[in-house]
Amino acid sequence: MKLLKKNLLLITSLCFLTVLFNNANASAQSENLISGTAFAVSFNGHLLTAHHVIKHMKEVLVKDPHTNEKLQAQLIAKNEQSDIALLWVKGLKTIPVTISLENIVENGQAVFAMGFSKKNSTIEIMTMATGVVSSSPAIENHLVFKHTADVSPGQSGGAVFSESGEIIGMVLARMPKAEILESQEFINNSVALDVKQIHKFINLNLTPHLSKATYPLPFIKIPIPEVGSELVEFNNIVFNISGKVNQGTSISTNLGVKNSALELLATLSSDMRRKFFGAYLAGYKEFVKIDAGILMLSPESVERSGLSIVKAKVLISLEKPQFTSNGIIYFSSVNDIYYKCDSNEMALFRKEFKKDSFGVGETIQAFKHRVEINLPFKQISTMAINNFFQTYLCNFKEGQ
Repeated sequence: MKLLKKNLLLITSLCFLTVLFNNANASAQSENLISGTAFAVSFNGHLLTAHHVIKHMKEVLVKDPHTNEKLQAQLIAKNEQSDIALLWVKGLKTIPVTISLENIVENGQAVFAMGFSKKNSTIEIMTMATGVVSSSPAIENHLVFKHTADVSPGQSGGAVFSESGEIIGMVLARMPKAEILESQEFINNSVALDVKQIHKFINLNLTPHLSKATYPLPFIKIPIPEVGSELVEFNNIVFNISGKVNQGTSISTNLGVKNSALELLATLSSDMRRKFFGAYLAGYKEFVKIDAGILMLSPESVERSGLSIVKAKVLISLEKPQFTSNGIIYFSSVNDIYYKCDSNEMALFRKEFKKDSFGVGETIQAFKHRVEINLPFKQISTMAINNFFQTYLCNFKEGQ
């Protein structure tokens, strides 16, 4: 096992890029029907699934494994950032399995991803994929971990079990092998939501609504079956969900990366790809090449403070090292800005100098202006930056 862990770490150290292309998620799709998986978290019909699976569904239907009837589900809560949603199905018989309380996912740990797949059939059937953890949240990103289980279309929202039969994650997506970079050809790149995020979501959105008599839940443990055996014991635990969407709707997980980002990544070293990906997962999902390097914007940070003044958070990664006023070398900065849409002026009210690129690593210096005083607005003369800010700040619309 130690040798296996070392080999996995060696392979994943080649490139930490786990970006997921548009339409590369693990939800099965047809022209206007998509399907996925959910798993039980109560005895009263509460299910967890991946938010991207149900996001565009006109109505969410859960298949009762005993009657084959499709029951309508109610959306109780969601978190788009961590790609998780809570459903409730009245009258559905459900049995919750133990969700690991250790909250630790380790490299080399065996995993069993369970969900409904169309891999070998036009009808969804419950399947189990096996593998090991190839990158823990502590190494890459606190929301997700990578594993080598070969998940299939339709398994998004399914449960990832440990060897002891406890849930340690939720299936999110995987990158098709045809689109994996050469340095990643030995890695499956399956991605799962970490168990800590599942606990956090449940405690916030499910626990308060259950009586003390029903929660904490008396979770059960079911031994992991042999590969290839029937999975009937999971019929009340893992469920098939489906729903119609508007024709032409583009479905993708919130971890997806645009083609423009993929083109940029092809020009970066494996180390820089990892750092870019870290910034991307931190919310800096729009970017533009500038003379000094790359400017990235967090769309979720955009706030309007007035009719023409917009507040946002931007990150600048530099191609060459720069010096602070006191001579300290820095490679990137994280900046809180105000931008005037009508005059193309910008003011920094907070700047954090970072020792590494793409905002990763140690903060070596920071300053902050008092917002209540007159901020030092300056004209931006670079057309590319102005066009970028006009598009994503001034013309920004919710959902873009």
